[in-house]
Amino acid sequence: MRPHEPATGDEVGIDDEWPATFAQVPDWITLHPQLKAQSVREYAFLMAHVPTDGRRRVAFPGQASIARALQLGRSDKVTPYTRALVDVGAVRIEEIATPKGRAYRYVLRFNPPRGYDGPRCLSDFYGLSTDELEDRWAGFSMATAPVTRSVEGSPQKEGHPSTQKPGDPYPQKQGPKKTNKKQTNLKNNRAVADAVGQGAGGFASAGAETSAGGQSGQAVGGCAASETPDLPRQRQTGRGPRTTKTRPRQESDAFVAVRAAVPHAVAAPGTRLYPGLHRAINDLLAGAPGVPRRSPDQVIARINRRWFGEQADARSAADYRGCDRCTPSGCGAPRRSETNPDGCDRIRNRNSWLAAAILARDCPDPGCEDGQIIGGGPCVACRERAATRLQGAQDAATAAAGAAATWEAQIAVQDAATAALDGWTADRDAEERRLRAVLQQAGVYGELLEHRVEQHVTGWCRKHPRPNQPAVTA
Repeated sequence: MRPHEPATGDEVGIDDEWPATFAQVPDWITLHPQLKAQSVREYAFLMAHVPTDGRRRVAFPGQASIARALQLGRSDKVTPYTRALVDVGAVRIEEIATPKGRAYRYVLRFNPPRGYDGPRCLSDFYGLSTDELEDRWAGFSMATAPVTRSVEGSPQKEGHPSTQKPGDPYPQKQGPKKTNKKQTNLKNNRAVADAVGQGAGGFASAGAETSAGGQSGQAVGGCAASETPDLPRQRQTGRGPRTTKTRPRQESDAFVAVRAAVPHAVAAPGTRLYPGLHRAINDLLAGAPGVPRRSPDQVIARINRRWFGEQADARSAADYRGCDRCTPSGCGAPRRSETNPDGCDRIRNRNSWLAAAILARDCPDPGCEDGQIIGGGPCVACRERAATRLQGAQDAATAAAGAAATWEAQIAVQDAATAALDGWTADRDAEERRLRAVLQQAGVYGELLEHRVEQHVTGWCRKHPRPNQPAVTA
């Protein structure tokens, strides 16, 4: 208690349910100026794990348990409060090895560390000695009758009668009277309106005294209008930022027409388009620097050309198999592209595929739309590219026909060689069986039989050479 503070204050008592289970928290921890309430609460939780006999001062709670005790959502939020206890020397954390892995030991300190100059007890906190503190509190111990405002001349209200209602056991603190801000502002506004908006006679309603003759200040001499009334200061409140209400963006008629032509497999009527497809259609309709805008009919024709011309409806079905890895739930194989012509051509996402397809251009001229220059004649680049593609297709067909003829000739030669080899093998086996039967009838068996058969077959192979092995062509 500071010297300038009153000698009396609120009482701290003990209920009839004493004693209770508790953990001893030193006063210097509670009064430490650098520790927040959560840090003190964590220290008390750690101290609750220490045995009461004082054999050890080591606690092993988990960080999740500490977070639950501090009512924190995550265990990592305990770190700043634990670091504060470590910084002031109240806790020391040691890392230990356990069979389950790494763990931490919290070693608690009861007395403040060396060099601590903060409050160690209540006498240091109030700035008084222990004797002075006891003298000031001597008359207000719990051994005396309970001091409430119902007792006349109580120490808290010395010389003032009590205003507590009978039967109310809880003391009520006397504080500044609460006022209704709305009513106060209303009265102030009325006072300002009466003082500023009216003439001299209006000050009577604003609080001006009536003269002895029962007349207002205006009747006395009218000088009241020249005096500045002592009005309370008005609160200046600024208006907050105005909220701008926006309407949904109104789409153009061109976009609405294109939206109606989007295949139902991509987006059902009345639903919002995929943002990428929505942006792609607007890009085609609005154009870009160097890229002329497309009309709704041209965009619709491009959508139909891409979707139906490339059989996107069938390729996006669940039962379509574009490769060996396709399943009804999807396909994880690489997609087919110019750099990967052997990839899977199954469409996994209709919206994103159609958005990319309508933005793709076959012609390097950005003004070309299906072989026609927008606002001009036929596209020369597309014509040349078509001729090149036709010539390439013809060359490919000729090469394929030549390769097929060559392959058929090779297959015929290989079949003839295979047939000759099979005939030679059959003749050799027949000669071996014939000789073996003749020798067995003559009474030759065992190793002598095998020796004579081998000699005869070897001589037969010299007279009838083995045909060449047919070459395997890729």
